[in-house]
Amino acid sequence: MAYTSFSPNNERFGFQQSGTFRCAYGWERLFIIIGGIVILAVAAVIIFLWASLENYMGSNVVVSIYIADGISYGLTTTAMSMLLITGILLIIGYIITVSILRTGQSYKFFANEEYFDITPPQKNARHIIIYYKDVTAVFPDERAFLLTSGGIDVTILTKNGRLFFQTIHTSGTKARGIEETPFNIIRERAGLVPPPQYTGR
Repeated sequence: MAYTSFSPNNERFGFQQSGTFRCAYGWERLFIIIGGIVILAVAAVIIFLWASLENYMGSNVVVSIYIADGISYGLTTTAMSMLLITGILLIIGYIITVSILRTGQSYKFFANEEYFDITPPQKNARHIIIYYKDVTAVFPDERAFLLTSGGIDVTILTKNGRLFFQTIHTSGTKARGIEETPFNIIRERAGLVPPPQYTGR
C-alpha cells in the first residue's frame, strides 16, 4: 500500500476516512541527474590525471620518483589523491542523500462524503481541499526513473486547476495502481469509477 489509514470507513455514520501517505520531493529527479553528472565529471578528471601521469612519467614510475621530475610527480599524485578522496566522499554523500530522498515527505489526509482534505508536511502550509463535485479527471501514471522512489504519479484535474502528487509506495514492493493510493477515494467519490461493493464479510 502507498498509504496508511487510521480510521476505517464506517458508512453507518457517513463516509469518513483519514490517514497518511508519502510523496517524493519535487526536486528529487533533478538532484539525481545533477549529482550523477558531478560524480561522472570527477571520475573523468581522475582518469585523465592518471593517464597524463602515466604518459608523463613513463612506465617505471617508482624509478622516476628519484629523478628531476619527482616534484611534478608528487604534486600530480597529491592532486589526484585529493580528487580521489573527494570523489569517494561525493559518492557516499550521493548514496545517503538518495536514500533519504526515497523516503519522501509525509502528508496527512481526511476524507468525507463532500471533500478530500490534504495537510502538507510544511509548517503553516495551507490545507489542500478537493471537493469531489469539482473533480473532472484523475490520471495515475507509474513512476519509472532510475534511482527515484517507486510509486504512482497522480494528476487531479478540477474546475479550479490541476494538482499533482508523486506518491511513494512505502512497502518496498512495486505499486500495482492508483487503488493502492488514497487518491482512489477521490476517483470513487467523484463518480469516475464505481465504488467497491459491500460483500458482507
